[in-house]
Formats: sequence, structure tokens, C-alpha cells
Amino acid sequence: MCITYLQQYEPKVTNIGYAGHTKFVCGIVLKIHDANYFAPISSNTKKFRTSFAIKNNMGTILSTVRLSFMFPAIVFCRN
Repeated sequence: MCITYLQQYEPKVTNIGYAGHTKFVCGIVLKIHDANYFAPISSNTKKFRTSFAIKNNMGTILSTVRLSFMFPAIVFCRN
């Protein structure tokens, strides 16, 4: 899997596959040349400089997009 490969070189790449479920990622956040960058969605409701808050219509933060943990996925490597 591409995530395992990326983690060999960058330990900040988060796991997206867990027993019984797969972590939700927001993509495509950014595209540079042939790489599409995805960012994980976190249940963390604290807003950081490197995150983007997802709010409900009342303004309450429900989760965050963790931009500091974005990872690339080249077109042939999406699995």
C-alpha cells in the first residue's frame, strides 16, 4: 500500500487503514505536477495554525482537516 511506503520516508504520514474501518481523508487538497495531496480528517476539535476547522451551521467545530499531515498520492498509486 502507498501509505506504508510513504511512512518509510516520512513518519508523520498517518495510518488510514485500521481494523474494521478506514480513516476519512479530504482530497484533493493540493496538486503539484503528478501528485495529488490528501489531508486526513481528525476528530480533534482544537483549531491549530496548520488545520482547517469543519463547523456546523451553529459555528461549533466538529472536526479538523490536518494540513500538516498531508500526503501525496501519485495517480498510479491510489489504493
